[in-house]
Amino acid sequence: MIEAEQSLISSMVTDNNCLIDVFEIISAADFISDKHKSIVTAIEECHQAGVVDVFDVSEKSGQFEYLTDLITQSHRFNPLTAANIVKKESFRRKALQNIHRAQETVLEAQTMDECLNAVGAVLDGLEVDDNEFEDWQTLLKNSIERLDERMRGKAPQGLNTGFNVIDERLMGIKDGNLRIVAARPAMGKTTLILNEAIDISMRGGNVLIFSLEMTKEELTDKILSCVSGINLRNIQTGDFEEDDHPKIQVGYSKVKINNLNIVDKSGLNINHLSNIAKKFNRTKKLDAIYIDYLQLVRADTQNRFEEISEVSRRLKGLAKDLNVPVIALSQLSRKVEERADKRPMMSDLRESGQIEQDADIIQFIYRDDYYLKEKSSFPNIAEIITSKFRGGSVGSDYLGCELDKSRFVNLDYVPQPKPPEDEYRPYGRK
Repeated sequence: MIEAEQSLISSMVTDNNCLIDVFEIISAADFISDKHKSIVTAIEECHQAGVVDVFDVSEKSGQFEYLTDLITQSHRFNPLTAANIVKKESFRRKALQNIHRAQETVLEAQTMDECLNAVGAVLDGLEVDDNEFEDWQTLLKNSIERLDERMRGKAPQGLNTGFNVIDERLMGIKDGNLRIVAARPAMGKTTLILNEAIDISMRGGNVLIFSLEMTKEELTDKILSCVSGINLRNIQTGDFEEDDHPKIQVGYSKVKINNLNIVDKSGLNINHLSNIAKKFNRTKKLDAIYIDYLQLVRADTQNRFEEISEVSRRLKGLAKDLNVPVIALSQLSRKVEERADKRPMMSDLRESGQIEQDADIIQFIYRDDYYLKEKSSFPNIAEIITSKFRGGSVGSDYLGCELDKSRFVNLDYVPQPKPPEDEYRPYGRK
């Protein structure tokens, strides 16, 4: 190990042409010897200044005699081979240090979550940042290439949800984005994201659903109801009509080989949730993560406001770290029910303005017929209100509701609101 470090330092001082390639692999922190760290730090400083020679490096590091001895010795490693050896040993040391710290934490842990967090921290601390930095020329070149693809209509779109108006509005859900879908109870939040997850998985996508409120069995019933078109209550009671049996078989065949993964642990800590998602992603690259719902995720904080803020920040971080869209449901405050117009707005997001700050997309579900019953201008229609879209337009879109069958459906028309008969409800938003 020391021999590889010595060989590499000798090459770096005597052959400036290798420095760019070497510094893409290692830094001074990767060397085990403090003496070597000081020399490599000096080489980095000289390299940034434009010239690397033994005298300048010796002066900056204070290692003239040692450095002179190194460059007069013969070494058996070429620079890139030596750099990879140094990097591998640095990674090994870091792994062992993390494992040792995790072992100490596990021995002192009081709960299972604390144990899992300690183990997850081992992997979190070993992320290899191969693409941590890209120079401006590379970024600009990539941007021009993407622009050319868009102009030719060949640019990859974001992840489609299966709902035309949502996909057109959002241009697909982009990797690394945090999307919040919020509504009051009974609006169909879980049904909407479950429909999306089914569609993505049936097209070959790998989806992970964290269900902190409903059990796997309850979600499975909703999935069968959605894909078969059979009333959910009949699925739950087994009270089938004669022609329902073939529908069940058809629905079953649609989803039996898809890539839906459901975790239904209640009271899940954000650390535990992140560790599970990372484990799934390492096994098979995830295409989307759904969380039902945000306010049920726990965090180690002093109060409720800080807890929701921490969960929101961590979910955005998870989306970026895994380069996967994260879609989280959110409850709304009861303030909605106190207004004449029951349509949700940003200030209704429950318990934290941090959600509004972290989210790339915020959408609300509003059902006019839930509040107005037979007086509604929009029977069996849900208004999907996009109130925040970083880089896109906001507004309302519409889906058909078949909640008794656990599904929303695309409409082949745009619902037109009627003039209100009283002051209770204004027009729908445009």
